[in-house]
Amino acid sequence: MTIHGAFGNGTTAVKAALQDVTLYLEAHGLPVYRLHADKGETYNHTIRSWLRDQGIRATWSEPGVPQGNGQAETSVRWIKDRARTLLTASGLPVRLWPTAVEAATACQRARVLSWKQKMLVPYGSVVHVKQKAFDSSGPRRRERAFESKWFRGIYVGLSNILDNGHVIYVPGTKDTKEKFVHTLHARKKLVDPGPPVEEVVVDDPKPRRRLVQKTPLEDVEMRALKLKGDDLDEYIKTRSSILLSDWDQEQATRFVEELAEHSFFEEHKFGVFRHGGSVGWLRGLGEYPELTKLLSKLILHDNPEATFTAIQVARNMDKGMHRDFNNDERAVNYVYPVRVPRHGGDLWVELCKGDEVKGEIMERVDDRGKRLYGQLYKMRHGVTTVFSPRRTHEVLPWEGIRTVVIAYTPQCLGKLNQQMVNELEAHGFSVPLSQMPDYFVPEGVELNVVQASETPEEEKELIETNYVDDVTETDVENWDMFVEAGDGLVKVGASDETPTDQEEPTLQKVEVTYTKNVEEILRNLCSPLEVTYTVDPREVHQNLELWRSAIEREVSSVAVAICKLLPGTPQRAEWMRRPAAQKLPTKLVFTVKPGANPDPADASTWFKRKARLVVCGNYASADGSDLYSETAPSESVRMGLVYSIRQKWMVGLIDVVAAFLRTPLNYEEGAPTIIVTPRRLLERLSMILEGELWGLIRALYGLRQAPALWSAYRDKRLEAMKFPMGMRLHRGRTVTAWWVLKDEKGKIRALIIIHVDDILLMGEETVVRDIAKTVQEEWTTSRLTFLRPGEPIRFLGTEMEVDEDHMSVYLSQRGYIEEVVRSYGFSEDDKAKIPLAKDLASFEWVEGDLEPTPDAVASAQRVTGEVMWMAHKTRADVAYTSSLMASITLKAPYRCLDIGYKVLKYLYGTREEKLAIRNDGTSLILYPDAAFAPSSGRSHTGWLVCWGGTPICWRSGRQASITLSTAESELQAIIEGFIGMLGLEAMLLDLEVEPTVKVIRSDSTSALAIGAGTGSWRTRHLRLKASWIQEMISRREVYVINYSHDTDASCNGVLYDGPLRLIGTWLRSLWVYWMVLGGLILYEAVRWGVVEAYYKYLPGASTRRMRRLQRLRDATAIAIEQELAR
Repeated sequence: MTIHGAFGNGTTAVKAALQDVTLYLEAHGLPVYRLHADKGETYNHTIRSWLRDQGIRATWSEPGVPQGNGQAETSVRWIKDRARTLLTASGLPVRLWPTAVEAATACQRARVLSWKQKMLVPYGSVVHVKQKAFDSSGPRRRERAFESKWFRGIYVGLSNILDNGHVIYVPGTKDTKEKFVHTLHARKKLVDPGPPVEEVVVDDPKPRRRLVQKTPLEDVEMRALKLKGDDLDEYIKTRSSILLSDWDQEQATRFVEELAEHSFFEEHKFGVFRHGGSVGWLRGLGEYPELTKLLSKLILHDNPEATFTAIQVARNMDKGMHRDFNNDERAVNYVYPVRVPRHGGDLWVELCKGDEVKGEIMERVDDRGKRLYGQLYKMRHGVTTVFSPRRTHEVLPWEGIRTVVIAYTPQCLGKLNQQMVNELEAHGFSVPLSQMPDYFVPEGVELNVVQASETPEEEKELIETNYVDDVTETDVENWDMFVEAGDGLVKVGASDETPTDQEEPTLQKVEVTYTKNVEEILRNLCSPLEVTYTVDPREVHQNLELWRSAIEREVSSVAVAICKLLPGTPQRAEWMRRPAAQKLPTKLVFTVKPGANPDPADASTWFKRKARLVVCGNYASADGSDLYSETAPSESVRMGLVYSIRQKWMVGLIDVVAAFLRTPLNYEEGAPTIIVTPRRLLERLSMILEGELWGLIRALYGLRQAPALWSAYRDKRLEAMKFPMGMRLHRGRTVTAWWVLKDEKGKIRALIIIHVDDILLMGEETVVRDIAKTVQEEWTTSRLTFLRPGEPIRFLGTEMEVDEDHMSVYLSQRGYIEEVVRSYGFSEDDKAKIPLAKDLASFEWVEGDLEPTPDAVASAQRVTGEVMWMAHKTRADVAYTSSLMASITLKAPYRCLDIGYKVLKYLYGTREEKLAIRNDGTSLILYPDAAFAPSSGRSHTGWLVCWGGTPICWRSGRQASITLSTAESELQAIIEGFIGMLGLEAMLLDLEVEPTVKVIRSDSTSALAIGAGTGSWRTRHLRLKASWIQEMISRREVYVINYSHDTDASCNGVLYDGPLRLIGTWLRSLWVYWMVLGGLILYEAVRWGVVEAYYKYLPGASTRRMRRLQRLRDATAIAIEQELAR
């Protein structure tokens, strides 16, 4: 409750009192909406008119019925009782009752609203007040110079004149009158010690250092020589410059610890500060600019999205439980540990509703005795702790030395000008959008309004429950556990969660690898460039004039996608004040690409320089938007090429120029508001103004939402396109990245496969040209290029070539293989005949494997990704090797590197090998195989699916579960491969091609028998697993064929390319029968011809014929006589 005294009950006095009370409440974030009183002093036209002007609804109780205003009457009674108690306990005269009333209400407000108690001491306590150097009569007289500057008074409450001031009552004496003093300088419990009674005896000085025990070896530290003055400044500048030029996070951390050990940071902070209404520079930034950049990079190295404007290095600093109210409420604090203590030192942060619990829950008690729940953030080397400064937080006790780097953002209230922002960014700080000079709006400051919200029913039930039955773990199957936080409930556990102390796994992208000495490589070119090189920005700065034109082209191309926000303009302020607006940095990516139309006689056309301005989208905060954008899988390209060969179509390629820049970002339709900071290199080249920002009105490369936005916009435009002769595009149902072009009769006339902004066209040449022309009317594209003999094209990371009769297409990655091998420094003679040695082919950790290190794991992951890229695109022969490398990357990275280097040498030696795409008219054929428990563990599966005699899809990997027999492992391979074949069948339905028959060709008779539904009772569990295959076999949708290993297309999971024709057992048997029958007919024909010639046409034929007839006559006569003799 709030009380204010009024001098009389007139309209003027009552109105002034009401105004003071209203202003006081609104200043503390408590708006007034209603006034309820009896029909007394407030029921007049003046006060009622003022209440209407303020938007306050007034109501009055019934005259003569005090129960209608019972709450006020009760409050008045409580105030009188409390004031009487205070006056009696303090012994002050009753005439001071107004001070007692104000003190009582002040205590009640702090208790009810959970405010910090501002009353210095209890009412009526004796305090001392510092006298003023000047009074009404002027400065203090010289004769009173040695008198005490403090006088004694009685504390009677808070001042209503001074903010955070106090009122002291000074009783009168014979010479002076009693008075009230409003002051900020009051002290309590001062005691006069009197003169000293004993003489101080000083002991002899003790030694500065004494060894009381042996120091453990791990606690021994190397201490550098102490430097002072200019020597220290020069050392810090030199050391910081070296680390910035060749960054090493660990070395930078050691350097900071070295300075902290010599108490350097006790007097130096970096960035900006705000004291009251003043904003200025901390001394560390001006005195040590190199060190400031080093500290900024120390934070941003592991947290590139971090935003802050000040940095402090704290060593063994303990501020107790507190909140940072002077920090920006929209920003967060970053704590990077430099030295972790032996025990303790963890950070406790208060829990609030909506938090995700990641650490241990601990209860703490604040200064007012309030119980708070929070979670612990463990201090670990290299792990940055991020939390809101407005949360109550505390550092727990520790043993040892604790050194941390704290990056934070003071609330500068819009006092940061553009020049200060530029200076901060020049020193490596990332200024948040809320501290930009155009962002802060004084009249829009949010009040700390206390709002009442309805508690959800499920939380209300949890809160109101005041009893708990004893239960056991088996009584509850699905449960959630909550803890009461300050503003709601926080989930701390569930039945489906497994507690763990391990760090949560994350997926991170590998840092880009630059090609060194690109200019020298370009000067030594002997033929057109075939691969793309990524250039180090430092090399670009050394050859800036060579890259100026490329940078100018990029800036002019992105001009359609940006809205320039110049300092001090209303448009800039409007962009910054949009809800959920984000400010992101940009980056220039420099590449050298193959020339579009290289001329062998002109070396300048062999390559082109490309500068790409991208947004650092990984710095953006997650907004929950959909980022998925489907791209064309490699299987769709291979299947499309087979289909085009079957239809005798042409293959063409176009590329949409600056595709993302064609995608509009409409803020009114829910698109994100992105403000980007251009690179300072553009300012150096006089392409932008100082302090210029860009607002994105179209998608820019690097923006996380850009692929999804472009895909949606592209597909929408493609669906609306109208082609000649009434042809329309229809998106695939299985793969949405490919489209079919149908005419008015529904016949497929062309196939289109899209990879982001590359469009592969397949159809008759006239149709392909019509499609390209229609697309070019919508977007600017590259020139239409056809796949012809001697004119290869590149799509989806592969190089495509065609033979002279256009009946075979060859896919390869020769250029990529050569570039990868060159990046590892291999020579021309570094070749291998096999991809994998037998002694390295183990999926488990073996004796001799070295312990993993972060650098080794990173290198192993890099080479594994390169091998997997080639195994997935064109080189199925290294599928088994890539599967092995992926399995041992983390547990045996050094062996993985050995395997990777060997397989790269194998690929380099066979770089001329190509995947042939042909069509022999056959349907889908599955070639499965399995190796049963090669390492006494899980079996290995390899399968290949062909269509038209061409490998379309393949896989090599370990089976998900352990199998107990060879038959089971082979059956599992058949099931996995058949699922892949069904996926390809679904893709064929988009092309309106229904397979005539699906064939499974396996060398395992036992697995085929189980799949066909036969087998003993010992394999009945496997028959259940293969029941759906049995059903398809019974419907004659699938045929199973057994064949020998000499025609195997897969061996122990190592897949080889090369199409095989479908030769069924029934066809093979039929051929055998026809050959036997033909041999018999031929034999009989020859025999008949020889007999005829011998008895009719050769010399002596008549004599031989007569003898033959005589023998026949004699034999007949003998046979008749024998028959008659019976």
